[in-house]
Amino acid sequence: MKVCANQKFDGKILCCDISEEWTNVARKYWKENGLENKIFLKLGSALETLQVLIDLKSAPTWASDFAFGPSSIDLFFLDADKENYPNYYPLILKLLKPDGLLIADNVLWDGSVADLSHQEPSTIGIRKFNELVYNDSLVDVSLAPIADGVSLVRKR
Repeated sequence: MKVCANQKFDGKILCCDISEEWTNVARKYWKENGLENKIFLKLGSALETLQVLIDLKSAPTWASDFAFGPSSIDLFFLDADKENYPNYYPLILKLLKPDGLLIADNVLWDGSVADLSHQEPSTIGIRKFNELVYNDSLVDVSLAPIADGVSLVRKR
């Protein structure tokens, strides 16, 4: 919300979520802060939504206020179902503009990613995501060990 509330911000933000309950809470705050015309919500699978945005020939109703397609997004914040982080990554990379930034949350997962005895699907997903990012020559990456870990990934 802070980004949108900036008077100089003339962009739009698209949020993907599957929880109507939680997004209703968010919508309340967007409206209270006069941001309902800057922040848009797409309920449903983020994987499907990202693929639609990549494949856009003409905008579906929910995306009519956006210009999407490959290399169209400046900033992407990833905080989703952890087991799918490796599946989100190539889609996000296609959507990011050159010099675009991916901010990925929870990349240390309370230290579990470094402990191979942790084999939960979420931990494995984050571990694979981290490997993909760190082995990708198309990006520059910096991991900040803040809270649960945040990776800043800049597309070259």
